[in-house]
Amino acid sequence: MTQERKPASDTSTFETLHRGLTVDLIATPRTELETCRPDETISKVQERNLRGYDYLPVERDGSIIGLFHAKNFMGDAGTDDIVDQHMDSLSDANLIGAEASIPDFLQEVDSKPFRLVVSGGGINGLVAWSDLQKLPVRVTLFSLITGFELMMSRAIRNRYPDTDGWLQHLSRGRRRGVKERIQERQGNDSDIHPLLETEFCDKATILRKVYSFQSSKKEVKRLLKRIERLRNKVAHASEYLHRREDASELSARVKGLFELREKMGRLVETIP
Repeated sequence: MTQERKPASDTSTFETLHRGLTVDLIATPRTELETCRPDETISKVQERNLRGYDYLPVERDGSIIGLFHAKNFMGDAGTDDIVDQHMDSLSDANLIGAEASIPDFLQEVDSKPFRLVVSGGGINGLVAWSDLQKLPVRVTLFSLITGFELMMSRAIRNRYPDTDGWLQHLSRGRRRGVKERIQERQGNDSDIHPLLETEFCDKATILRKVYSFQSSKKEVKRLLKRIERLRNKVAHASEYLHRREDASELSARVKGLFELREKMGRLVETIP
């Protein structure tokens, strides 16, 4: 049997990968943005906001100076107030760097669903919760969850380095299925670790029974189940985002994944 090569640090590989998946890959370029002026009446802005954008950048003399929450006035198109009276001025809350990672945006999208993208000393686009439907986000989610699942395997192997004792934590039916797949692989002279024959739900079950995460078992089980459902949607090219509420749920799942991943890292610092 060949000796398994020691992998690179999970943390460094993880961070290097996601630094390349940045918000500028999903943002709408500034040249394509629908804008409004601070001195325009809201009624005029709403008349031409035919696509029903939630937010419009506010532009004066070629510079973007804020964001106007147009959705707040969808049913009030006749108002004579001007944009300047209701716009949000530029601040940390509505700005994000073009090189910020998609995971960073995902974790903040619940509280900051619309961000102006800054690059080279200026604003060059807008990223919104609806952009989370784009391909780079799907790639990000798949890699986040796959990396998380691999770390689950390593955590389990850390507890059972030389045996398949982890099988005892599975139900009889799940255990039988895993054993059948292991035997099939062995019959083909395959040299892979038996844990690779388990599914996400199996690893989640084992992990919950082997480690304590300083959270209630019910809470950990619920979070792992939510991550698994997201994994299945991403893996099978299903839709996972239709409404603003879905973006909030997605953000919660990603934040939960990062929290569990950090706790796993502390628990299994001796992983070879």
